[in-house]
Amino acid sequence: MDVKEKILWNKLNIDLELLTVADPNSIIPLILDIHQLLFENDDINNTLRKINFMSYELQNRCEHLTEQDRHTILSDYLFNEKNFTISALSSKTIDENDWLLPQAIEQKQTNSFVMALIYVHFAQQLQIPIYLIHTKDNNILKWVRQKTPTFLDLSLNATEIGEKKICELLLTKNENEDTPTDLDNFDILPAKAVVNKYLRYLLKIFNAKKMQHHSLTTLDILMKLDPSHLDHLKQRALLLKQLKQYKDALRDIKRYYSLNGEQTAPVELKVAYYELQNLTTVVSNLIH
Repeated sequence: MDVKEKILWNKLNIDLELLTVADPNSIIPLILDIHQLLFENDDINNTLRKINFMSYELQNRCEHLTEQDRHTILSDYLFNEKNFTISALSSKTIDENDWLLPQAIEQKQTNSFVMALIYVHFAQQLQIPIYLIHTKDNNILKWVRQKTPTFLDLSLNATEIGEKKICELLLTKNENEDTPTDLDNFDILPAKAVVNKYLRYLLKIFNAKKMQHHSLTTLDILMKLDPSHLDHLKQRALLLKQLKQYKDALRDIKRYYSLNGEQTAPVELKVAYYELQNLTTVVSNLIH
């Protein structure tokens, strides 16, 4: 690990720890830090400058306006003036470029999840309480209002969606849950869960494209968020073995066993442990 990478990791570790304490006003800076760690040659400062300038423009236009008017201006600014578009729903894209925030800001085209991050960021700058919620494609946002929550569909330029669409969403959600869901309990995703979801999307793409070092960095960040996540621990152990980082792979398998026991471990993990044990024994005998 070189000096620059170490500095990036130190900064990211602090930001990830803060997520466990309270939700930040925006997770855009954290997403950009993750991006810089994954794609070392990219400079995020230019992206931040563009985002900050857009925030400045919006705040000037929205000064002293009602929340409803601020929302109208925000939607018009992003979708009509700046011409942001959703290229694909987040569950249907396997192109890593669709997930990169600098490209989204530069090209003004991205998937529904990244568009949601951008929209929510500017909404928070304008003090509009709009959040991501638990939906499959991340194109529906929740606007917390005094009387009843309002839901916005980003695929329709963040327009308020009707009762029929909400009923369909509730029906889909209830199919996967034991208890009924009502509008008030359409859960807001905390910042930590949003970051986790973003990383899992990236991991799925990196795995599919066999971008092993990107997968490893993504798993490292996920493990920082949740050090006891068994599936991520298993994936990292097997990946480390593939990358011939045997000592670290063995360490992860032992940790998995300490958390969940050896008997219930997946077969591939047991096989990897046996092979690594034999390998380290051979190496130790050669040394001595």
